[in-house]
Amino acid sequence: MNLFLSHLTEEELGIYCKHRVELKFKKGQDICKQGSFANHVFYLKEGLVKLYTEGDKKNIILSVYKPPVYVGLLSLFGENFYQFSLSALEDSKVCLIELDWFKKLITLNGNFGLEVITYLSQSANYILHNKIKMGQKQMRGKVASVVLFFYRNIFEKLDFTLPITRKEMAEFAGLSTENLITALSEFRKDKLIEVDGKKINILNAAGLEEISNHY
Repeated sequence: MNLFLSHLTEEELGIYCKHRVELKFKKGQDICKQGSFANHVFYLKEGLVKLYTEGDKKNIILSVYKPPVYVGLLSLFGENFYQFSLSALEDSKVCLIELDWFKKLITLNGNFGLEVITYLSQSANYILHNKIKMGQKQMRGKVASVVLFFYRNIFEKLDFTLPITRKEMAEFAGLSTENLITALSEFRKDKLIEVDGKKINILNAAGLEEISNHY
């Protein structure tokens, strides 16, 4: 059973199931767009997605998520419009729960509501904390942090294929694409990683950790 639902009664669970739909999204397909009317909460069942904000000149990737996870709760109690965009980095399966009914369940069930609000707070703090830390790092520290993020949070192994482009990786790190490529080349020369297109093989995780923490 997915997050939060263990707190619902049988009747409330019926409401939840009645007001949800499960959709498949192809790689690169938008799940929601910044500025569009906020009418759903998103639960990622399969695949990989990116949460990002769109600017006039460049986008900022806030995070990348793998299942199982609720994404987009940041719009739960805020504006009536999504303050972010969400798109699939690979073929994904997402449950869309009607926002009005999701809020209704929060008012009906205090334990469910408390769990949702706690999760929302933790999610917001995670994004804020990471972006503040990333903003304080130098070029090499930012890129090392992004590589370690995919190692620890997404793939949990030292060799993996990046699900994002160099441009998206730069948007995640808060750098220009040119600076990102420069840092990756330096890491390769220093024998910290091997790079072959989107394939990354971490040779020295401790070395990347040192750079992430101190640069």
